[in-house]
Amino acid sequence: MLTLRSGASVHLDEVVASDAMDIASQYIGIAQGRYTGDDALTLDVAGSQRPAATRVEARFDSPAIVSRWLHSNDTTLTMTGTDLMLEDAAYVDVLRATTGEAAIVVNNLDATYAGADVQLRELDRAFWLTQTGRQTRTDAYVVHSRPGYRVVVPNYYEDHEEEGNVDYTGTSAERHVERQLHETEVTAGAAAGPTRVAVPLPALPEFAGGAAAQGAGFVPPVNLQGRPAGGGGQGRDGDERTL
Repeated sequence: MLTLRSGASVHLDEVVASDAMDIASQYIGIAQGRYTGDDALTLDVAGSQRPAATRVEARFDSPAIVSRWLHSNDTTLTMTGTDLMLEDAAYVDVLRATTGEAAIVVNNLDATYAGADVQLRELDRAFWLTQTGRQTRTDAYVVHSRPGYRVVVPNYYEDHEEEGNVDYTGTSAERHVERQLHETEVTAGAAAGPTRVAVPLPALPEFAGGAAAQGAGFVPPVNLQGRPAGGGGQGRDGDERTL
């Protein structure tokens, strides 16, 4: 294991690791990292003067990365492989993770869509995430997912209480509302002429922070319309929903 500790900053132009890296500093920069092991690079990050690093920028040539803890306010992580596991991401304001097949953004400061394949939001700034190819498993709220990308989330209540152990397939609130709006226009009674039948839409939960925090056109990130779709979750008990 490569262990690095610095009160202010750690900057590495090039580093080779065969198993794990454990870095604690306020500013961490890795221009090019290369993993030479057989499985996955373990990358653990934390702050030195505070629990979380202020900023992390890292690029790795590795088929997979596992982070047991990623405690950083602002993180940009780029990797050549397609598998990424963040077991304990905390203190996160912004996280940008780019794998060989997906661009994931977690932005807890601004809900405006940032062009990512998958965009998440978690206002308590703590979550877990597993990216495998184009599939994301996470307990963060889903703001956006691009067509062709699958997102599975626990089927929990508002207070994150989990129950059961079943995958669920569903849609984001935005897509659900769009479909419901389309289905409200029902033509009935040819003799009486076209009739509009109003179908009530489900009430969406109020988003903490108000309209200004949501951004223009932002729909609160919730998951609706679950239907059973198969086996269990990402190492945690809890029903799941798929977007």
